[in-house]
Amino acid sequence: RDTQRKNDLKQYQTALENFANNNNSLFPSRTGDSIQAATTLCTDLGLTQCPLDPKDGTTYRYFYQSDGSDAGAADATTYVLYATIESLDNTYWVVCSDGRSGKLDTSYTFSGTDGACPAGLSP
Repeated sequence: RDTQRKNDLKQYQTALENFANNNNSLFPSRTGDSIQAATTLCTDLGLTQCPLDPKDGTTYRYFYQSDGSDAGAADATTYVLYATIESLDNTYWVVCSDGRSGKLDTSYTFSGTDGACPAGLSP
């Protein structure tokens, strides 16, 4: 299931890049608390079907956070996508707008309004 999670986040990343290609290199803006990718982000991207976590979509979910105005408008320049990895206790898989991806300890708090890629990602 963790391989599916990584693939799903890659699908979201591709959709975000396509969105940016059509919106002056800008991404959907969602700041503050991270949003669930399968609901709000899916709508922002204009997708009719979005990947859901293979386990249940409740305990394990995909999340998105960006900089910008937080109105869902195309005015964000950075984003981060992440999901909890099931096979590794206390670990996220993270995908960033700058192309980096990797594992991160779940003690990290995704907060604020910058959508910045966390330091310390490991492959």
